[in-house]
Amino acid sequence: MTHIYIPCVFRAITGYKCPGCGTTTLCVNILQFRFSEAFHANPFIFTTIPFILFEIVYNVYLSYTEKRMPLWNQVLLGVYCFAILIFDIIRNVM
Repeated sequence: MTHIYIPCVFRAITGYKCPGCGTTTLCVNILQFRFSEAFHANPFIFTTIPFILFEIVYNVYLSYTEKRMPLWNQVLLGVYCFAILIFDIIRNVM
């Protein structure tokens, strides 16, 4: 569509996809309502968009109210980071 894509430095150096590879394509496809192609660009990010949006809104709320992030949310973010790393390993092996 735009022919402008952000090159992945990690992939250029290692030859492997990083956890974020395909995110630009995913966003372009979502904007064009091509959800199947968006899913195939980066399935993990696509399926966790509601979680990502929740975290953005929740962190804005915490910042606005000047509250600290609760422990449950820190653990949830840690689990999310672990899951995205596992996804990346599986994606590069298959």
